[in-house]
Amino acid sequence: MPQTPGTNQWIVTSALDFQTALTAVETNSTLNTIVITRDIITPASITGFKLPKKIAHSSNKVVIQGNNSTILAKSGQTDPLLSRSFTLAAPPTLTSDLADQIVITDLNFNGTNSNNTALKGLVIEGASNIVINDCNFISLGYAITLSSVQTGSVNNCLAQNIYSTAYTTTSTNAWNTTNPFSVLSTYSRNITFNKCTSSLNDSGLYGFVIQKTANVVLNDCIANGTTLGTIHHVLFDSQGGLSNSVTPGGFGDELINNFNIYNITINSPVKGTTDPCPDGGLLYQGALIRIKAAGSLTASGSYAKIDGLHLNPNVSSSVVVDASSARGFNDLYVYNIPYLNPGAQFSTDGGIILANLNCSVPPATGTIWEFKETFDATNIFTAGRWVNSVIPFYRLADNFSFSSRSKNYLTNFMMINNKTVSQ
Repeated sequence: MPQTPGTNQWIVTSALDFQTALTAVETNSTLNTIVITRDIITPASITGFKLPKKIAHSSNKVVIQGNNSTILAKSGQTDPLLSRSFTLAAPPTLTSDLADQIVITDLNFNGTNSNNTALKGLVIEGASNIVINDCNFISLGYAITLSSVQTGSVNNCLAQNIYSTAYTTTSTNAWNTTNPFSVLSTYSRNITFNKCTSSLNDSGLYGFVIQKTANVVLNDCIANGTTLGTIHHVLFDSQGGLSNSVTPGGFGDELINNFNIYNITINSPVKGTTDPCPDGGLLYQGALIRIKAAGSLTASGSYAKIDGLHLNPNVSSSVVVDASSARGFNDLYVYNIPYLNPGAQFSTDGGIILANLNCSVPPATGTIWEFKETFDATNIFTAGRWVNSVIPFYRLADNFSFSSRSKNYLTNFMMINNKTVSQ
């Protein structure tokens, strides 16, 4: 039905009515709230529901209230269930279009009918202050994809029976040919996933993929899968990053960034070195958490922090964290791991083989590791805890020893009052 007279709301009564309301937001300056009160199936006449690419209302915000309704895929659907994206042929008109706010609450996305294991549920590109609350994503290739989003909050969402990736953040500038939108204005940043759960099926590859995105927080999230394993439950990949480069369609090669994980629970294993890469070809080493960062050539300009990592005992024999720096040095802080079973390992670049410790030289690039209050901390830098017995050159473990009733520090060297103390 049309917009309710005298209000800013449109009450959706059918699938086509939903798309009509979404389109009206672009030109109707009195409309900014869409209320869904029933389940809707993607109609045959459209490829998928399209979010507005601009918002006429003075608030610059549209709110979609799902009321626990479900968007259902049609048979053979390939377009996302609900999406906002730009193309080379239809780019954003103004920089202000990228500041549009989109709020989606209590809405379910179900891809079962599509028989398409690559189907995407929700895609939002080129927007700001995105809020997604209390949404469920069922039987999809990809649950949520946020691209070129500056400030976003995804709260209490559940992605289940996912064939590829549950949650993705990334950046794009592909629709920018005349350079009105700089790299910095189209770079995703400041996105938080709070109390979200990813549940991958046997084919699932990733729980959370954070790529080309600055300043991301995973807070109190859960990553599930099956006994067949996945590649990474969390993948942070800077893929270049923020720099002075404004090349249309391109990004710089240096990312000054931070990535934080607080209190994550991981309940399923990853693929080992004997499992083939899903894309074919070489064998792939899975890791529960993979950090691929890029720092400065002269200083440790980026950091990642994992504070609170609960591993189900039957999965912690996997590689727990695998970290590398594409450029310069990256700081990695790993705090508060209450349990590691004897087979749990870590993997690093910029490291040294423990047997050749005395003849090693400082690396030119790599990851700087700091552990704090980690299970079996006194043995955290022993060869068995590290893939191929390669331990970090720059390393520190800080823990309290109950047996000696003292604070212990494990490192190769440190400075106290400007004086170097060697191991």
